[in-house]
Amino acid sequence: MADVIAASEIARVPVADIVALVLAGRLHRVETGAEELRFKSVFVDPENVRRVSEAEVAGHGLSPKNVSDLIGLKLLAIDLLRVNRDTDGELFLNASTITNARGTVRHCYAKEEVERFREKYVKLQDLAAEHGIVTRTMGLKLSKAGIEPFMEFKSLQAKVFRRKDL
Repeated sequence: MADVIAASEIARVPVADIVALVLAGRLHRVETGAEELRFKSVFVDPENVRRVSEAEVAGHGLSPKNVSDLIGLKLLAIDLLRVNRDTDGELFLNASTITNARGTVRHCYAKEEVERFREKYVKLQDLAAEHGIVTRTMGLKLSKAGIEPFMEFKSLQAKVFRRKDL
């Protein structure tokens, strides 16, 4: 157990967010001491704070790291897909935002949104695996057919194609 201020530093969660969790009754272990100590008189379990805070963020969707792992692209690519639009004017990946008490913004993605992206787009490596051939051969076939990735390799650090172009 630690006071709210120390727990904030340990769990890396803003004090205001911890207070909100306490007031909402979301923390299992909360104790109080001498009232004249104010925030230092409220004791919480930093591990419980971290778990509840992470679960709250996870409740809004997948983190960029989770999306990166699912799609197989780097985090920078996920960020580019969040802010850029396809030829239909839709964002490649729609994200919801969560802002904590410090004003830090986190982006979360619905599983359905990630699945929508995977249905519309495919990495060269995944496409080659689907057809049971090596990546280089698949790349040559696509080049000969005049099919190009929808975004520059430099941007995504991968060759990603629209499935409808294939």
